[in-house]
Amino acid sequence: ATLVLGRGWCSWICFFGGWDDACSRLRKKTFIKRIDRKWIYLSFAVLLAIVLLSALTLSPEYCLWLCPFKAVSEFVEVSSVKVIIQTIMFSALFLALVIILPLLSKKRTQCSFLCPFGAMQAFTNKISPYDIHIDKDRCSGCNRCVKQCSTFSMTEESKETGRPAMTCVKCGKCVDNCPKQAVSYHIKGTSFHLRKNLARIIYVY
Repeated sequence: ATLVLGRGWCSWICFFGGWDDACSRLRKKTFIKRIDRKWIYLSFAVLLAIVLLSALTLSPEYCLWLCPFKAVSEFVEVSSVKVIIQTIMFSALFLALVIILPLLSKKRTQCSFLCPFGAMQAFTNKISPYDIHIDKDRCSGCNRCVKQCSTFSMTEESKETGRPAMTCVKCGKCVDNCPKQAVSYHIKGTSFHLRKNLARIIYVY
């Protein structure tokens, strides 16, 4: 599924990602209007660290120490100092990245800044046959796609290159909010001028 969808998994299948996506939609107005997108590189650092640590210890280090969803899916009995520390970390990360920051920023902050699985899937976006295409000739520069992108993947540079960053989760918000219909789903290797909704229908189904 990851090879086919790339990071589209995060938008259309991941039930954990549904938590911060839901929280990001609860408020109509954005309270935190700007978060430095450089934080997206943290998830790649977490992925590298987890791979190395897990290989060294032969233990699922992310699950043991960092996964915020342990707070709602596998809450263990608090029976030692180690478990107390783990519980505090799970709960703090869940509150901060899954509930509070998405509520205030209308962005998927856990998916963008922490999730190593999402970082791994960002690389498979290069392999996936589906992508998002930006028609530079149609683009009016209104920046609605940049504002609506929940994972900081759409930037000014994206409009110049004709595609979002590799962290794009293919949610379709940029497609739906473009007033000039300059953004569309695309199947790699096909013409950009084919029926635009066709690629989206094929992708979703």
